[in-house]
Amino acid sequence: MARSERARIVAQYRAAKDVGDLGWGLELLLAAVEYDAAHPGEPRLMDVLRNAGADVKAVA
Repeated sequence: MARSERARIVAQYRAAKDVGDLGWGLELLLAAVEYDAAHPGEPRLMDVLRNAGADVKAVA
C-alpha cells in the first residue's frame, strides 16, 4: 500500500474517533484486517490504526 494511502486511512480513522462515529471507525478497522490478511508480507495496517487510536485516547 502506498504511503499516501496509508496516511489517508489513518487520518480517516482519527477523524472517526474524534467525532465519535463508531460505525465509520469499525468499517476502517475491518478493512484493515482484510487488507492485512490479503497482504501478509507488508507492514500491518491494523497495528498502525491501533496506535492511531491510542494517540486519540491519550489526547481526549
